[in-house]
Amino acid sequence: MPRFVAYGAAYSHGVQSEISEPTPTGARITRRGLEAQFWQRGIKERDIEIGAKLLQIHGLPEDRIEGGEVSPMSRMSVFDPAIAGAEAAPLPWTEDEIDLVTQKLRESDRYGLDFVEIEEERLATPWAGYDKLDADKVLAAVEATGVSCIVTPTVMSSPEVAAALAGTVLAAV
Repeated sequence: MPRFVAYGAAYSHGVQSEISEPTPTGARITRRGLEAQFWQRGIKERDIEIGAKLLQIHGLPEDRIEGGEVSPMSRMSVFDPAIAGAEAAPLPWTEDEIDLVTQKLRESDRYGLDFVEIEEERLATPWAGYDKLDADKVLAAVEATGVSCIVTPTVMSSPEVAAALAGTVLAAV
């Protein structure tokens, strides 16, 4: 899932304007407005490091007496479309709206100047060829090291699946 980091503690980027039409009793929204509101809440050290490398950091030094360097810590903010969509009020964003916001941010003329996308951090593969093996071969290779493995659904999509997962975990302890 994409994340974006901006130079600005509370950066905001308009994505889509609201459109409404008059009705006899007021107005009806035919297209809701979408705004990418960046916040410092949830920003990670990696976001700050990448943002500081890719964005031009300017402003007054944090230590104005000594004239030290400008710290990006207090000036960076982050935007995660999935989190913003889930927290949108009064209704969460649809998947199409999340995709639209992501696309518009990537296509924005401010991309690279005010904000950049943070590439998802990829974990290193545990051994060469790991990602080319099928699941059964990976399981066999792990068990060959002496580690016992249990394969079970972990997405708690229903109370029954959640109960089965809890039972599997408890049985393994």
